[in-house]
Amino acid sequence: MVLHLSNDLMLVGKVSAWAKSNGITYRNASSPQKFAQLLSEGECRVVLVDLQMKNLDMAEVLQSVKAVGQEIPIYGYAQHVMTELIQEAEQAGFNEVLTRGQFDRGFARLMS
Repeated sequence: MVLHLSNDLMLVGKVSAWAKSNGITYRNASSPQKFAQLLSEGECRVVLVDLQMKNLDMAEVLQSVKAVGQEIPIYGYAQHVMTELIQEAEQAGFNEVLTRGQFDRGFARLMS
């Protein structure tokens, strides 16, 4: 399963449609609470995180993923002007952090 933490309906719709057409199980969590619940429910192989979600605690997200006890790549993204946020995510331990444009054009690579 690919687990996506985002409340951006347009991007979620695009990623979801691509996943479905490529036979990839995709779940979206629109809140950190829902994210933790979905993470505990199934085999997750990739985590995608919208770093600009309101009230997002990066450390909590990373801790939740590590608590699962398996190596799950975590990819974050934010608008290119959010340089401090991007740097913070890189330093926090995300496997890769992209700009929103890079994510929009390259999410298929992350999910494959």
